[in-house]
Amino acid sequence: MNLPIIEKIKLKISPASLFSYFKDSPYSFFLDSALSTNKLGRFSFLGIEPFLIFKSKKNNVELKWPEKKEILSENPFLVLKDLFKRFKIDTDIDFPFPFIGGGVGYFSYDMKDLLERLPDKARDDLNLPDSCVCFYDTILIFDHSNSNFFIVSTGFPEK
Repeated sequence: MNLPIIEKIKLKISPASLFSYFKDSPYSFFLDSALSTNKLGRFSFLGIEPFLIFKSKKNNVELKWPEKKEILSENPFLVLKDLFKRFKIDTDIDFPFPFIGGGVGYFSYDMKDLLERLPDKARDDLNLPDSCVCFYDTILIFDHSNSNFFIVSTGFPEK
């Protein structure tokens, strides 16, 4: 299990302005809170360049690593379970942030077909993945309570 590295960095820019430089990078994300700066709205998170991209369409799974691509025919929930186990961050350590890296993505309504049988009357006219989860080893965190930026690295996928 990896121990994250946390470094405070000085930047004179808002998180939204900073993200504007990276918004066109494939698989970049910006999780910005609309809440006040109490516990739940205190942090914003930015990430780019995931070390792993997981996509699924029904039972077809694609794992895209920087150096290779894997195609699997398995239940995507089970593949994800294994990936989260493989890239587990020690939760016994008390971190100052609620999120320090890992998976960010989405599950579409069509994932229901892997769990239960319901009528499927919709046409797949967009041809989007049923799920997409990107794994990030380094993210930037903005603490709204004191206007500080922190860069956090999990060290994944290295050991």
